[in-house]
Amino acid sequence: MAAVEDGRVHIISSRVTKGGVRSIVGSLYLAKWFHPDLFEDIDPEAVHRELVQKFYGLELEGVYVYP
Repeated sequence: MAAVEDGRVHIISSRVTKGGVRSIVGSLYLAKWFHPDLFEDIDPEAVHRELVQKFYGLELEGVYVYP
């Protein structure tokens, strides 16, 4: 498929797209993927890491998006 050949395939975990505080992170990843020029100064992973540390007192572990 052309999308695979062109590197336009993205995978996102439902853990960051369904309701709740983490859905903000999912929205940031989608915004960055669809409009990278508008969100070039946003790092969704950094926001996710900060959110998990601040609200859950944990370190971010696991894979939530690809690439």
